[in-house]
Amino acid sequence: MKQFYFILLSSILIIASSCSTTNKYSTRSTSVENEAFILILSDNNQKIENVSVIIDQTDEYVYPIVFPQKRAIRMKPIVTTPGSKNVKVIYLDRIVFDQNILLGHGETRKIMVR
Repeated sequence: MKQFYFILLSSILIIASSCSTTNKYSTRSTSVENEAFILILSDNNQKIENVSVIIDQTDEYVYPIVFPQKRAIRMKPIVTTPGSKNVKVIYLDRIVFDQNILLGHGETRKIMVR
């Protein structure tokens, strides 16, 4: 008889504990970071030097060396916020790129310098 009560009590406790009202598992929603990237690369197979990048007439970045596309992993991208940006690239005292570009969340835009 004691075994019957023990089994009955054990099964009730197991069933009751499996039907708890608290959420034991949580789900998290991850989203893309609020940043976008601009990558400056050389159009030919040679590295070029002293390239300036101006974003929205306020932020200026100077690259001492710009690598070709096949060595893009060596370049550090410019981190900016998503949205419409006016980007100017200056090389050898000439504006070689001057456009408004639209960057999405987590997007990397490659700009080729000739």
